[in-house]
Amino acid sequence: MKALSYLIALSFLFALCRTDLPAQTANVSGAAREAFDSGVIAAGLPNYPLAIRFFEEARTLAPSDPVIFYNLGLAESHISGRELRALSWFSAYLAANPAAPNAAAVTELINLLDLRSHSNLSHLISSLQDIANQFAEDNKSANLSRVAELWAKTGDIGAAQRVANLIQNVDSKSRAQAYITKYQAEAGDIDAAQKTVELIQNEDWKSSAQACVVEAQAKRGDIAAALKTIALIKNADRKPGAWRHIGNSQAESGDVSEALKTAALLPSGNEQGAVQATTAKAQVRRSDIAGAQRTADLIQDGDWQSNAQAVIAKTHVKLGDIAAAQRIVAVMRNADWKSDVQLVIAEAQAKAGDIVEARKTAASTSNPYYKSVALIAIAVAQAKHGEITAAQNTFVAAQQAADLINSESSKRSAGRQIAEARATLNNSGTAKPTYHVKLDNQTTIEPITVSSWLEIIDDRDETSIPLKSESFLSLPAYLQSLPRSDNPQTVFTNLQLTIDTIATAQNAIHKMVQQQAAQTYVQDEPQERPAITGVSKPESSSPSITRNTEYIYEGRRIILAPELVFDLTGKIASATYNRSEYGDTLSLVLRDGYVQALEKFSQLNIDTEVGFLYKGKLLTVATPRAPITSGRVDVTSRETSQELIKLAQEFSAK
Repeated sequence: MKALSYLIALSFLFALCRTDLPAQTANVSGAAREAFDSGVIAAGLPNYPLAIRFFEEARTLAPSDPVIFYNLGLAESHISGRELRALSWFSAYLAANPAAPNAAAVTELINLLDLRSHSNLSHLISSLQDIANQFAEDNKSANLSRVAELWAKTGDIGAAQRVANLIQNVDSKSRAQAYITKYQAEAGDIDAAQKTVELIQNEDWKSSAQACVVEAQAKRGDIAAALKTIALIKNADRKPGAWRHIGNSQAESGDVSEALKTAALLPSGNEQGAVQATTAKAQVRRSDIAGAQRTADLIQDGDWQSNAQAVIAKTHVKLGDIAAAQRIVAVMRNADWKSDVQLVIAEAQAKAGDIVEARKTAASTSNPYYKSVALIAIAVAQAKHGEITAAQNTFVAAQQAADLINSESSKRSAGRQIAEARATLNNSGTAKPTYHVKLDNQTTIEPITVSSWLEIIDDRDETSIPLKSESFLSLPAYLQSLPRSDNPQTVFTNLQLTIDTIATAQNAIHKMVQQQAAQTYVQDEPQERPAITGVSKPESSSPSITRNTEYIYEGRRIILAPELVFDLTGKIASATYNRSEYGDTLSLVLRDGYVQALEKFSQLNIDTEVGFLYKGKLLTVATPRAPITSGRVDVTSRETSQELIKLAQEFSAK
């Protein structure tokens, strides 16, 4: 279809969001510094995709440095179609550093990127509408209904209503009007939503729209109006969801008896449990722990009962009564909610210095994600108490637990938390300022944090905001990759689904930005941190002084502590020299007696820059991502291959 070619061409023409904000210098060292500096050079060329690649490499090595987030935002803001990714990087930067000197300028740029993304989306929907108008009447009505839905979803109710008025088919028009009602109600315009409901002729779609109005009225706290609206719903299948919203609102307002009465009206144990759990959690927020426990005891559904019990147990931990929390854990039926509470218990035990009990709690945790995060807390506590080797071993156990996680997004999250904890502890001395979001007892929404942003930035397909999927990295390439078809409807549907994904992300990110802007941040108390790099030295009867050594490696000055250097002298069994278009490499294989020593050395220095020495000279540097079990060290040379050839000949002669 010609319209498809037009849409692909349009995606190339989106105006870039230019910014005069300057790049910043990250406070990182070693390989992270080298990667970061390479990113700055690439951005200056300018080669923004290359800059992003180097900044991402730096982030891998220094995962919690907010300046890296900032520079990634700058680089991505120069690539058309990546506005949502760019503003997410900037938002992560502000979440980590809300008191940044340039916070006002960055906030202004976030708002500009948000507007630009919205404008781009409007162009795409307009193009999709042009395609819909090319169909014969029946398909035209159905497709225009989906276009109207997209306009309403992006907040352009006027455009949605104009498209709905063009639709001839009653059912398709009713569908469009129901979605207009939904988004009017979500925006808080209940009067307009009720007027739209009156236009809907299909009773099923009308009931669906009325249920949306009930939800909005209940969230506003207008229970009387919600009860009047629910009485008008004719489709019985739409009523349970509406009743659930009313019950939740009653619970949040403190009307426990009415909430439980509403729960009893629901047809299934799962739906009843949802309202009962909401009621119990509302009681917890009002400090009625005993009442919350009584409500939780009423819940028949095991998952919802565990959900309520988890909130009660965590409150006991917060109040210092770990024994009470453990008693609740013992009767919880949902293993994941049980693991969630065990994580909180283990964190509290570790923070209090009770490492033995914390390790027991972590060991009893069945969910590998929560076990991994619990072990991270234990490792941090061990490091703060000077138990460096024990902390290193616990980090290894945390990574082993993370490797068992099935969900890719959860596995990434655990890996990121491990890397951040290690990186934080690797920087000895006084910590940089950190912040947390101030919450009150009535808060029901999870705060927006750095992790909130990194999860969507790194996600490909597991959430509603897959910012690492191709449609957010390179929309033109993604559109061109869609399956070719002679069926115009197939082409339309593929495009409509792509635009819907972008619209969903746009809405969710816009809400996250708004929520973050309204949050209150409190600076954490600074703490002195022991370094956790390298291997802890055994105690000696006589005191000794160890000094860091300065090396020159490929023109770069490197300072390494003795425990971060592995001496290859006398340990090499063989060497193989290889030449390729990517560079020259010398592969060194260690003698059998030293393979285990190399494995232990690398295991204790995961994610830390280390050096390999030969005859007093620094031969190469590396940052182990996992224990080196192969007994092999690869040496590459960026400048010349002559020295590698000479070394290869030397080892071969032996």
